[in-house]
Amino acid sequence: MEFAALAEEAGKKGMVLVDSDETDKLLGEFDDKVQEVDDLCEIVDPESKPFESKYKAREILDKYLQRLEAARTIAKLEAKTEQSKRLSEKIAALQVKVGGISWDCEEPHSAQKDLDPACDYYYPGLNEQIQTMVGQMDELAPGEDSFTPRYQELSTPTLQALSLHLLVDSLKCLNLLGILWAGRGQPHKSLVYLRCAELVYKTYRADHPRNHPSTAFTTNFSDKELESSFTHTLFYLAQAYGHLRDTDLSSQYCQETLQRQLVNGLKDIKTALEWVKNCAGIADFYRAMDDAHRCALALASAEKILKDKVIRTLYSDFDKVKEEQPSTTASAAPGEDASKEGEVSTGKPLPHQRPNFVQGNLNAAEIEADLHRRWASLDVYTLQRAAERRKEHLMAAEMGIDALKIEADESAARQTSSTAAGDGDTAELFAGLPVSRAVTTFLQPKDISTFDHARTVFLRGVARIEAAKKFYVLDGYVTDHVTLLQDHSKLYHHLALFETDLKRKLAMELRRLDMLTPLLKSLNRVSFEVLHKQVSYELGETLLAVLDIKLDKLRQKDASGQEVINEKALKKSDIVKINEYCKTGYAMFTHFGFMYAQSKDRVTQNTFAAFETAPLPELVQRYCAEPDETLITQEEVRPFLNATFLSCRVMSKIIAHPTVLPSDRPMDRAFYLVQCLRRYEWLVRFAPRICERRGLNVLEIFGDEMRICEDMVKLLPSKIDRMCYMGESGLGL
Repeated sequence: MEFAALAEEAGKKGMVLVDSDETDKLLGEFDDKVQEVDDLCEIVDPESKPFESKYKAREILDKYLQRLEAARTIAKLEAKTEQSKRLSEKIAALQVKVGGISWDCEEPHSAQKDLDPACDYYYPGLNEQIQTMVGQMDELAPGEDSFTPRYQELSTPTLQALSLHLLVDSLKCLNLLGILWAGRGQPHKSLVYLRCAELVYKTYRADHPRNHPSTAFTTNFSDKELESSFTHTLFYLAQAYGHLRDTDLSSQYCQETLQRQLVNGLKDIKTALEWVKNCAGIADFYRAMDDAHRCALALASAEKILKDKVIRTLYSDFDKVKEEQPSTTASAAPGEDASKEGEVSTGKPLPHQRPNFVQGNLNAAEIEADLHRRWASLDVYTLQRAAERRKEHLMAAEMGIDALKIEADESAARQTSSTAAGDGDTAELFAGLPVSRAVTTFLQPKDISTFDHARTVFLRGVARIEAAKKFYVLDGYVTDHVTLLQDHSKLYHHLALFETDLKRKLAMELRRLDMLTPLLKSLNRVSFEVLHKQVSYELGETLLAVLDIKLDKLRQKDASGQEVINEKALKKSDIVKINEYCKTGYAMFTHFGFMYAQSKDRVTQNTFAAFETAPLPELVQRYCAEPDETLITQEEVRPFLNATFLSCRVMSKIIAHPTVLPSDRPMDRAFYLVQCLRRYEWLVRFAPRICERRGLNVLEIFGDEMRICEDMVKLLPSKIDRMCYMGESGLGL
């Protein structure tokens, strides 16, 4: 009791009292303290106090560490070398644990205070060595917006070998220091710590090999912890190389991480969902690398885990809940969340009383919908490339070029296309996770040569879009829902290029209008300005495609055998319809243009309804001639210029019928071509100026269009004269 009273008195004075004769007893508390802390860290605290339990855990360890450090000081003074060594080992292990808790509590500065001395214990001098090695690599040079990756210049320090029980904590320490410095925007420093962790593990495994990588890890606790820590190392390395813009290495490390997690077993729904999200990220990488085959296999692997490890488990648990509490489950209203975070949920994300899992940023329903969206995006991309290839072949045929040679060149260029392991009807991107090879059909442009092939991809993509829209509803997920509608629209556009019947082709493009036009009226222009820009521009392009198809339907062969449009022979209904399309198309591009107008014009002019209802002669005189150039970013220069350019194309297709002319004067027959001429002249003046101010080369981003503008400025005056005084049609442009 006397010692306890003295210890209490010392504590009040900020001191620690230890009994040097009770050091073994003090060390004996280690396992119990660690277990107590681990139990506290497992508690999910309320959002109002998210780290309450972790703070308690850290406080327990801090007090215990103070006692251990005091005991070590006494042991050193008394020259008890072995006792001092044992204490130092436990102190370093606890410093790593405290550093991890501080990191989880979003206190990197506090974490470093514990991790640095732990690292110095395991690998003396490593912190200083890394600081010297990295130097100024992570600092911006004058005038730079981002650093230049120079990680190839970095070597990995040589580290001393440690026994397994020390190795686990040292690996955790290096991992934490790696992500800590990454969080501070120092990716080179982060990378060296993580490379050290990788080297430490591989050096140990060279002398202590484990079972074959395709089999589960050992059941030995320390060995299992080591494997888990190294899996984290690989994951952090994937992120580090991603920050350093090496997508290839980043993807390799990410895939290795996922393979190890798969082998070790996905222990619960949360782990499985994290695996699915990361696997979807791998699919994005392969998509960016133009490897549709591996992209599809990655998505199929993610989908398989989602179905087998998440959805099946959720339904099993959900059925048990229904059996135990049938009245409560049956009475839950659609959209009402009947569970706590992290438990089985019957809430809004999965409709019709489907179970769901929500914890933190993990939402099983959202992840499922996101996979559908990625599949749809892959199909859009596939059909787009196939449509581009078809256009190239058609153009080649018109020029008398052998399209088969192009096909052979494409095949040779794609000879390196990836393959995956598997047998028969299955394939494996990850060992032990076979998926159907059917997911890899119709992924290459050369495989899609007929309308039926294209229709297969179209229907596959549409099915995925409809599945994703069940979660991404317009009310609540506006951007996601609109993006899905845009993907649906693109599928129609690319499919139309394979259709030879003009009536059916026209119907497909008109379907795009029905799908997207309501968005301009339902979405608030101020809140969803970016979406208004995207949708109005796409609708303008759609109406140009509609006009081209409609005019192609009206072409007839003349005496010389050329297909031309006889304006005098056109039905009034056709003229009215063409001019309606022209008016709507021009309204779309004008709406887009006025998104960049001066503030006064943006308020008075930029409402889509105003453009839609204005008479055509009045409408075509409106365009954003004095934009607020500060609103036009470098990436938006081309769309802004092109919208005006395409509006000229729309105006050139207006048929000069009395119903749409300002008056019956001969001069007004060319009214719309005069407006075209003014826009072309404006573009010739404005395009070079805005490009120069944004540091762009006008010939690189607007070259072909610029040359056409210059040609039109020269040619249109004489064309206008012939229309006014010789009755020539304007459709010859």
